[in-house]
Amino acid sequence: MAILVVGGAGYIGSHIVRALQQSNRDAVVFDNLEKGHREAIPDVPLYEGDLRNKEDVRAVLKTITSMLPCTFQPTVLLESQWKSLSFTMRTIYWAP
Repeated sequence: MAILVVGGAGYIGSHIVRALQQSNRDAVVFDNLEKGHREAIPDVPLYEGDLRNKEDVRAVLKTITSMLPCTFQPTVLLESQWKSLSFTMRTIYWAP
């Protein structure tokens, strides 16, 4: 089983993927490719999807043992948006 790097096709995530590979660990990437690039992780399985879509998330969770979240959107969130994002993340990570 592999370690899932969420946002693994982005700058930070792709470096983490390379570090995992150098440590002889299997990595799997989940990314929406909005800011990330497939070319950054050429030899790693990529699941393209949206974290807010439970079906996208469930598909990849069956293949992993651990997860490293490396997602980041460089925007300023209004308080109401932050609460919505926080609820979404809790739902994704803790929903059965």
